[in-house]
Amino acid sequence: CEGDTQTEDIMMPANVAPRGSGHVMVVDDEDFIIQMLARVLESLGYTVSAFKDPTRALDSFVKNPETFDLILTDLTMPQMSGEELSLRIRQKDPNIPIIIQTGFSERLSEEQIGFIGVNKLLKKPVLKVELATCIKKILDEKDS
Repeated sequence: CEGDTQTEDIMMPANVAPRGSGHVMVVDDEDFIIQMLARVLESLGYTVSAFKDPTRALDSFVKNPETFDLILTDLTMPQMSGEELSLRIRQKDPNIPIIIQTGFSERLSEEQIGFIGVNKLLKKPVLKVELATCIKKILDEKDS
């Protein structure tokens, strides 16, 4: 989520994570990552629904798509990849912002994420400031 305006850079020190609001769905097959992301996002003002199983995450989204403002998913998961989850969520709501995180950046490029309707690809490990800035920017663009 590069490209922040100079005004934002001047007003916010680089080490301060921007706060926001909204309901973020976090999907990752690792408990530690889910817990860490939930803690970080909640500390920034977001409501978080966390899922270890992407199938359950998809079911929850399909039942109540209006509940969520943004999806943050891992790319590589055993039951369903982040790519497939994103495509299936897009079938239900083509406008929901989706961020994919991955430690395996060679598998998916910035160009490929556009084809599956993903807003941003973040490479793990993601710094709190980077994640917060990215989510805030995407949600602000969605609301404008």
